[in-house]
Amino acid sequence: MNSSSARSRGLAGFLDYAPPPHHLRSARHELMSTPCPTRVRYALLGVATANAFLLYLDRICMTTIVHSQSFTRDFGLSDGQVGNVLACGIVAFATDSAGPAIWAISQDIGRAHTAATMPWSNMWGNLGASAVAKWIPLALASPLHRADWSEVFWMCASGFIVLAIVILFVDSTRPLLREGQNMV
Repeated sequence: MNSSSARSRGLAGFLDYAPPPHHLRSARHELMSTPCPTRVRYALLGVATANAFLLYLDRICMTTIVHSQSFTRDFGLSDGQVGNVLACGIVAFATDSAGPAIWAISQDIGRAHTAATMPWSNMWGNLGASAVAKWIPLALASPLHRADWSEVFWMCASGFIVLAIVILFVDSTRPLLREGQNMV
């Protein structure tokens, strides 16, 4: 082979005639033997994006409906009470938005045991939700109740504040179990 044809082939010609070092041969073989990724990831990304859009659209529609005259007239809500309904909608939106972050933390600290760490964190969310459901009637029956449901909003918002403070102490670089250690 003459030098002009090797130069015209560029780097591809060099790779044909210069074998990679021994430590790169196994990595190159491994890369060549792995199957190509499927297009399923694009479908999952599309479903997740559509879900986020529907959640956002739901909040926009709720805002429009709550501000309509028929809604406030039928339910007998004042402007302050409409604000509390919207604030509870914000709490619901924050609940939906916190899921991916909790999943990411569960993957970071659970590693191979993510399927066990995610339900564990979900259990704490369900316990908190059931506790708030028991406390709401008590808050509404208290003499401090102002008849505008702001207590409900602050109870839900305080749950997110507690979650934010607790999650600050989670070191996601340190897994729950060491390599080779079993969960039992």
